Amino acid sequence: MKIAKEKREKNKKAGNKQGIQFQIQSKIGASIIVVMAVIAVLVVVVVYNLLIKANNTELQQDSEAISLQVEK
Repeated sequence: MKIAKEKREKNKKAGNKQGIQFQIQSKIGASIIVVMAVIAVLVVVVVYNLLIKANNTELQQDSEAISLQVEK
């Protein structure tokens, strides 16, 4: 009887450790996912702004080139 009781207690403690480990891993995993999502949004915003800026610069240079050609 004592042996069976000790085995149950060991199994219970092992189950608690696994439960705590799962909770810790879940919280760390959720934090990592949130950080990755924020970084992805920032990358998209920065790239979008760079593309708009490059497009505006190209349009401005094209218009200046055309106006110089018209003057000649």
